Amino acid sequence: MGVEIAGDIKEDFKDKVVTLIHPHDQLIDKKIPDSMQKLVKDRLTKLGVVTILGERVTNMKEVMQNDKATVQTDKQKSITADLVIPATGLKIHTSAYSNTPLNEKMESNGQLRVNEFMQVEGFENIFAVGDCNNVPERKLGMLAVNQGSNAAVNILAHANGKALTKYSQGRAPFTVCIGRTGGATQLPFWGLVVGDWMTTKIKANDVCLGVVWKSMGQTPPK
Repeated sequence: MGVEIAGDIKEDFKDKVVTLIHPHDQLIDKKIPDSMQKLVKDRLTKLGVVTILGERVTNMKEVMQNDKATVQTDKQKSITADLVIPATGLKIHTSAYSNTPLNEKMESNGQLRVNEFMQVEGFENIFAVGDCNNVPERKLGMLAVNQGSNAAVNILAHANGKALTKYSQGRAPFTVCIGRTGGATQLPFWGLVVGDWMTTKIKANDVCLGVVWKSMGQTPPK
């Protein structure tokens, strides 16, 4: 998220100094190959984004209470900024169910344990899809849509006393957009990594809004 936001701001506002601070040496998922890691770093460098790797912000709570702030890192670096955007990654919002009987079906990271039909274990009339379930596949929007479609079919089937359909785990491209005209993508077959042109075609051009409008049977406004 932080990588994409930094790229988007820098491409549209070239006169702004954009600094991206990351606590690790790699900017994206460690499971992603080095070739894609390099494409991401190179793209940010090309746009002029300043990257500070291997350092963690230590005063985020204080920073978020002020319009302008000086960000401090754990390596005694200070960066004064007009705007600070926290983008600390995926955190499951469990408040909807953590104080309910579903609490007993949570993994240590907050994900709900589901069966092959997307039903929460022990609750045949409760389904969980997307980030909040423990299906062992990459948490991507495209796959969440697939899970949601499967759950919708099964909710209707359950209500009508019919057999449920097992969810078949899918594959989708892992795309990191860095600005409107580039980024990096790992395709779901052979682990193939591609750069700016393909990433723009897949997502960067309209961040998949066209696909969303089409799925709803609607025409995007002009």
